Amino acid sequence: MEWGPLSEWVTASAEIAAVIVALFLPYYDEHRKSKLRTRNLKLFLYKLVHDILTKRDPEQIKNLESFLKLGYLIDDNSNDEIIFVVGN
Repeated sequence: MEWGPLSEWVTASAEIAAVIVALFLPYYDEHRKSKLRTRNLKLFLYKLVHDILTKRDPEQIKNLESFLKLGYLIDDNSNDEIIFVVGN
């Protein structure tokens, strides 16, 4: 049985690696975007709550309530849902 030259083995390995990367790269990008969205959501919620606690402005309380209600309704990520529940 003949195995073939080493260059063909290296080429085949590189092609398999390229296919694996091409298949899993979209999932990795989506995961990164989801983590970034969750991080930004937490920071924005923290800023709203901090402003309410320091200034005690009724308008900002309404803004926070609106943000939490709308965010909970349009949320499609279970991790973000926990943030809205805690925020409420």
